[in-house]
Amino acid sequence: MTVNLKYILLLMASIILPGGKLHANASISMSGTVKIAIPVCTVNPDNHITIDFGDKITHKKINEQLYREKIGITANCSDYIQSNMTILIQGDPASFNADFIKTTTDGLGVQLYKENTPIKQGEKISFTYNSAKPNGGVPDIYALLVASNGSSAILEGGDFEGTANIVFLYN
Repeated sequence: MTVNLKYILLLMASIILPGGKLHANASISMSGTVKIAIPVCTVNPDNHITIDFGDKITHKKINEQLYREKIGITANCSDYIQSNMTILIQGDPASFNADFIKTTTDGLGVQLYKENTPIKQGEKISFTYNSAKPNGGVPDIYALLVASNGSSAILEGGDFEGTANIVFLYN
């Protein structure tokens, strides 16, 4: 009889509890705001960079490479910027060497350097952006006055100018 009682209880349990399993449902609400952040960098907080080589420039000192000035470049970037960046400086090429930036004086150009290594204008320079550094980690770039054909070129006296653009590439 014990076996029959077990079957009867099991049959009654299946009638009282449909499917033999209990479950409960609950709904979950989720919400938020997706902000599309466009990575932004400013160079020299939007200030024009001026390099002044002075007003007593001589041909001899140009050939001795004495007119070398640091280009003060700083970068300030939003938090959405990846740290791997590239910078390039591009201007009109000097008539005597396309790697140099043209000036308004014939036979006078500007050669660029990354620290002590000559670079071509438009050459990509990779660096790691670091907001903790005062200039954002931008490498030191220098401008050096150069004359065509070394010491044989005759330069015209007077004021001169040269222009270039700094381009930052980032994701």
